[in-house]
Amino acid sequence: MGKSIDKEVFKTQFGDDMIEFYVCDTNDLHPYREIKEIGIVAFLNGEQIDGGLEYDELVEFIKYLNKAKRNIKKFNDNSKPNLDIE
Repeated sequence: MGKSIDKEVFKTQFGDDMIEFYVCDTNDLHPYREIKEIGIVAFLNGEQIDGGLEYDELVEFIKYLNKAKRNIKKFNDNSKPNLDIE
């Protein structure tokens, strides 16, 4: 098995606001079993909001991010400088 990322956190800052993503432990109840998911903590306007992505949601989010990445790269690669703007 590869290196664990259980202690790693991805953070991005927006001025005073921030969002963090990390791998966290949780569980299913019926039947009970320990599982992992992506934990999300957002700090917005001084308020903390917690959430998470279960495995299936993570798969869909990764598909979206890959599609967005391709779209952004293609657009940026084809974007031409506008020399009329100073």
